[in-house]
Amino acid sequence: MNYIWKYTLKAMHTTLAIPKGGNILSVQFQGNEIVMWVLVDPVMEKVNRNIIMFWTGEIISDTEGLDYLGTVQTDLVYHVFELVI
Repeated sequence: MNYIWKYTLKAMHTTLAIPKGGNILSVQFQGNEIVMWVLVDPVMEKVNRNIIMFWTGEIISDTEGLDYLGTVQTDLVYHVFELVI
């Protein structure tokens, strides 16, 4: 049985324990937080997933292993990636 769980991204680099095989659906601004919704099977073993955000204009020294998830606009613009190692 699958569910959609919400995770809050509280820092520019966040490590989240997400059930294995979790499918990231969306990243958006909700209330005063940047949140990510993930389709998960909660009985699966949890694995760490690394989420990184960059501001527009920020230098990104290495893009290898970065999987683009979305762009979130608040008073700043954040570009959200998963670091896949």
